[in-house]
Amino acid sequence: MKGVLVPARLSATMPEGTGRHAGAVEAAGGGVAGLPDRGQGERDGDQGEGDVDPEHGARRLPSHDPEGRRADVLSAARRLFAKNGYAQTSVRAIAAEADVNHALVITYFGGKEALFMEAVGRFHIPHDALEGSVEDMGARIARAYLERWESMADDDPWLALVRSSFSHEGSYQLLRSELEAQQTVPLRHALGSTGEGPLRSTMVECLIAGMIMARYIYRLEPAASLPAPAFEVAFAHSLQQAITGPHPAADAQP
Repeated sequence: MKGVLVPARLSATMPEGTGRHAGAVEAAGGGVAGLPDRGQGERDGDQGEGDVDPEHGARRLPSHDPEGRRADVLSAARRLFAKNGYAQTSVRAIAAEADVNHALVITYFGGKEALFMEAVGRFHIPHDALEGSVEDMGARIARAYLERWESMADDDPWLALVRSSFSHEGSYQLLRSELEAQQTVPLRHALGSTGEGPLRSTMVECLIAGMIMARYIYRLEPAASLPAPAFEVAFAHSLQQAITGPHPAADAQP
């Protein structure tokens, strides 16, 4: 048995002359030779790496709070997308900001595009704005867009995506696909895909895009400083003209 170390709790029962074994055990940290000591943190509750619980000061295992970890990632994503833009924000940067593993972000969201859309939220023209009488559809659409954009914070990640789309191909493609889903498809369905339908839905889309760029992106005057109620009425009138008003193109000769 020469050279074998034994646990300290057994050294008290050993005959004299074996005290050197107990000393070796203590020097090794109280464990058995060849086996690593688990450490105080593990002996006190088997807590590994994770976030610090602000209430108890203990480390929190990620698997014990998956929804909390997911919320942390979304919060970090909103901050970084708003600060740096879509193009300059990576999944690894978001993972570092949220203090999680990069692979965990991929597991939760699949990739950067899906994470961005969940972080900022998808917007669609409300169904009740497109259904019902076509005679006041312009007012319903105007209200939906003004409610969304008037309450949007200056650091909203959606604004960052719009700005990034001017110079970054990935941002442009993402914005284009989202606009098609939130505007083109529902408007074509509401106004029809034959006859004057495509022309009218196209003009509505152009009016919406122009309104957003002038009032909220470039903040051109006087559009940016017009009171919201007055702006909404004028915008609704323009939309209604595109939806039901006469179109010179209908009478144009080929």
